[in-house]
Order: sequence, then structure tokens, then C-alpha cells
Amino acid sequence: MHIPSRRNPFLACLLTAAGLCGCIFSTDKVAQGGAQDFPNTVSLGLAASQHISDHSDWDQFSVIPSSLPTFQNADSLVIAPESLDQATPKVAAAVAAGPLAKASATFVASGTRSTAALSDTTYWDLSDTATLRVARRIRAQETLFKLRTDTLVYRYDDKAKDDIKGNELLLESKGAEVWKLTDRRQAYRYENTDSAGGFNRAVFTERQPALLPAGFKVKVLIMTPGPDGDFGLAAGSAAKTDNRPAYYSYTRTRSNADGTLDTVESFDITDADGDGTLWGDGDSGIVDFRQKIPSPALRPNVDLVVQKMRAILFKDEQKTYPISFKETRDEKDGRKVVFAVRGVRGGADSTFQAGDTAMISVHVYFPAGAKLTEKHTHYKVVLSGEPKKYAENKLIKYTLEAVWTKDTLTTSKFIFTPDNPVPSKELSITGDLEWNTGFANGHTGLAVGRFENKLIDVILTDKDKVGKSRRFHIKWDANGKPLQQERSD
Repeated sequence: MHIPSRRNPFLACLLTAAGLCGCIFSTDKVAQGGAQDFPNTVSLGLAASQHISDHSDWDQFSVIPSSLPTFQNADSLVIAPESLDQATPKVAAAVAAGPLAKASATFVASGTRSTAALSDTTYWDLSDTATLRVARRIRAQETLFKLRTDTLVYRYDDKAKDDIKGNELLLESKGAEVWKLTDRRQAYRYENTDSAGGFNRAVFTERQPALLPAGFKVKVLIMTPGPDGDFGLAAGSAAKTDNRPAYYSYTRTRSNADGTLDTVESFDITDADGDGTLWGDGDSGIVDFRQKIPSPALRPNVDLVVQKMRAILFKDEQKTYPISFKETRDEKDGRKVVFAVRGVRGGADSTFQAGDTAMISVHVYFPAGAKLTEKHTHYKVVLSGEPKKYAENKLIKYTLEAVWTKDTLTTSKFIFTPDNPVPSKELSITGDLEWNTGFANGHTGLAVGRFENKLIDVILTDKDKVGKSRRFHIKWDANGKPLQQERSD
């Protein structure tokens, strides 16, 4: 077939650049008045093909953590305070009339207590009792392997001078253990935050330097009492008592040659349902999980991943499942991708449950020089009836909006409705499409049609700057190559 001599020179240039030769149509249908009457069919076809191929971008559920970091490692963070029975020679012995008369006083109450310790010394610090009526009992111990310091903080009144046990009010018990060989440091702090009864909060921190250049690790665990209102004070007993974690975090840091530090990995788990604990009486709770990983393993094309997940957390972490999720990743090619899953039930927190219809959002920001500036796609997906069975999820509709930089197109909004729900990992798709486009020459276009049998078949209404419309029947193959176009108005 002969292409008319009156064809648009710009179209001919694009066809040559695209490597197309001979006739670009598989039929003899050509618009009356010449091919210059048509919009840029090559660019439109390539964009339509790309938008249809984007239908599988919703299927990224494999990046959602299947469980949260185990709390078994948190058990070892728990350090019991010095025995309260050992803590009393009684405040009365320390705050007798003589020492209390001084504005500031620190004195040794006892020396080395056992042959197992290199030293074991107890001090009383009464330096602020004149105004706060607080006494601090400090004990320092050293063995061949580690150093330990414990501080007990009392608030007292005149009753503290009698011989009745418990008349002194214990406000705080804190301390630290340092292992000499590895410089591992564990610190604890039990608090009586309401100045009544016993402890109602505990904070444990561990800093463990690595022996290799990978850096050091820091863990933080915050705990509250169980239903009986008291702590199980045995060391290493976090999972063996009714104590409840209220916060857990982990950071791994790398030391650089110039002395600076890089965060290699970090996460934290915080209470999200307002009950003050990560799991409650029902053995579960709603939590927020945040994780940041530079250069994640098994994802070689990614520089940085930041994940945020709201989840139903159980003591048995393998039962944990997400109810909302967002991942932001910086890729090595300069793209930034934000993948998010949220429910559409209208709840204030927009969470989802198994079997719900959820909305998947994939927002891509492109680097300078790319054909697109950004692309934002919303996928409507029916979730599996069981938590975390993502292979049973199905796509039912998606809407894509794009901003172009290097093409005859400036904007596009693409709506695709599959004939049937599309299962996870399914690459084949057919259905109805609607496509609004903006052109660099000021025209706008609306294409309505179908993608079926690997053909894109649409009626395109092209409107110029003054509002004059033209209609075209256009077909492309699945790769966006023009096969047929004709005026239909």
C-alpha cells in the first residue's frame, strides 16, 4: 500500500525513528484528506500499550513482612533490679538525724561483701534531700567479667525513720551492666510514675558493639505490668511473666573510617490501639511497625526501603497479619516508588481485613530525563478470605494518571475494567478501557474501547484548542504498533 504524499512530515519522522518501514496499517482504510488529519498514532499506541502492561504493578504483596521481629531476643534485655530485700539497711539507717542535717552528703555504707567480687561498695547520696526529700542508694560491683551499677531512689517522710518495712516509697530503680571484653552494655530503669504503689514502667536498653567493622547494635524495650499490676522481676523473664511490652526497637549502625555512623537497619514497634501495650489480655493488639533498610538483601535494584505497617500482633509472631501497609523505596535508576494498601470500608483508620475490597496505590516518581515525570495508579483488589494468602488476591479495576515530559503527550488518565477479576501473577488481561489524554499541541483526546485478543481497539475523539472535535477508529497491537485508523465522524 502506498502512503499518501501529503502525509504529516512529523509523523513520517517518528515512524522512521521508531524503525517502522512500509505501511503502518494492516488495512487499506485511510482517512479522507490524508494522514495529517490523524493525531500521533505511534505515541498514542506506545502509551496505551504501556498503561495496559502496568496492570500487574498492584501485585507487590510479597514485600509485606509476613511477621514482625521476634520478641524472643527481647527476653535477654530484661535485667532485674537489685533485690529489694538487700536494698534495706532501711532508709532510716541512711537518713538518720546526723546525715539529714547536712545540705549535701555522700558516704560509704559498706565495703566489699564477698570474695566473688573484686569490689562491692554501697553509697548513699543525700545531696538533694533538703528540698526534694529524696535519697539515692548506689551500689557498684566489679567482677572479673563485668561491671554493674545499681541506683535505688527513695522519697521519704518522717515515717521512713521507723522500723516498719515499706514506709519508704521507692520511686526508681536503675542501673547498667558492662561486659569488659566486648564492651556490651545493658541498662535498665524501673519507674514508679504515679508515686504510689509499685513500679509501673520499665525501660531496657542494650548496646552491643560488633567485633567486625559492621558497627554496633542498639535495642530498646519498654514494658508495663501484667493484670496483677506488678512486674515479674527475674532477669530474662520477659516472655515468662505477664509483663507486657509497650515498645520495642532495634538499630544496627555501621562505623565509617572517617568516624561517621550509617544506619544499616532499624525498626520499631509501637502501640496503635491506645491500650498502652503491644498485646493485651486477649493475647493480641494493634501495633504500628516501621522499618528502614538501606541496600536491602535480595533487592539489588533498590538503594533504600522504608516500610510502615499497621498489624494485628500476637505473642506468637507467626500469627501476626497486616491491616494497612506502605512501602517507599528509592531505586538505583533514580525512581522513587510508593506502594500502599488501604481498606475502603470507610473507617477512620482505612484498614483492611481478609476478604475486603482494598485499594492499592502505586506512585512512581521518575528521574530527570525520563519520558514520564510521575505516574500514580489506583488498583481495586479483592483480598483473599484468609490473612496473608496473597496468591488468592484478585484485581477488579484500576485507574492510572501520568504526567509526561518527552513526548507529544502531556497528561493521561487511563481507566481499565477487566472482564473478570484477574488473579495474582496473571499477566493476561482483557476488558474495557477509557483514556483521557492531553497533547503538547493543546488538543485533548478521549478514547473508549477494549483490549482483547492482543488488540487495542478504540474510538478516539480528538478536540482542538477551539473545541472542534474529530472522531477516529484506531487499532494497535499489544505492543502499541498502529494497525488501523480511519475517520469515523
